Amino acid sequence: QQVSLGSSPLHRSIGVIMIGIFTPLDDGTTDARTYADTAAAIFRGAQFSGIICRSPTIQRIGKTDGWYQYNVIVPFHRDESF
Repeated sequence: QQVSLGSSPLHRSIGVIMIGIFTPLDDGTTDARTYADTAAAIFRGAQFSGIICRSPTIQRIGKTDGWYQYNVIVPFHRDESF
């Protein structure tokens, strides 16, 4: 989408970073949640290469093919001038 800031036009790209956390079922769910919390903390408000991360969400998927799964979903945007 096109956004503007002052007199220079900007093009804003939006997207999501998806992180899948998988731990063995025998390890329980605590490790998976701890990893998901850590990943969310790393990306919350992070800025790199023009990308600005927003607040992540953590989604518990549960048992998947012998693994326990959580997903961390991080929305972001990036502005480029043209």
